Amino acid sequence: MKATILTLILMTVALSTPASAEWGLYLNADNTRWNLTKTFAFEKDCDSAARSAVRSKQALGAGCSEYVALTYRPTAQAREQAAAVAAERARANAAVQADKPRQEQRAESMHRDNIRVQEEANAAERAKARAINNNANAPRGLSSRW
Repeated sequence: MKATILTLILMTVALSTPASAEWGLYLNADNTRWNLTKTFAFEKDCDSAARSAVRSKQALGAGCSEYVALTYRPTAQAREQAAAVAAERARANAAVQADKPRQEQRAESMHRDNIRVQEEANAAERAKARAINNNANAPRGLSSRW
């Protein structure tokens, strides 16, 4: 029985149609209905288009909502956006990798500085402890009892 249920679940997952989310720009131009105007691959692009539509008074209202397409065929715009995001990430990663030796040098320098400061603090505490110890062992004057 368990094997049958597991097989059914696996078949359902394997045979289900792929779903992908896009962001739909809905505009309210006549104050009666909202129309799906355009779809975007990323929410931030849809949001900026909605803001610009309202600011330019092309629509009375604008909003973005997740638009689920049952069969995903990326539009040319979605492919361009994905390529631009990938290129930006590659540039950012290259910049981080180029800066890595300098970051390691900075970290090593800070570590050496921290060790030096800690050694100075330890030396100051040892000197203080020696001074207290020397004062404790120093001969004192005659006490009034003698």
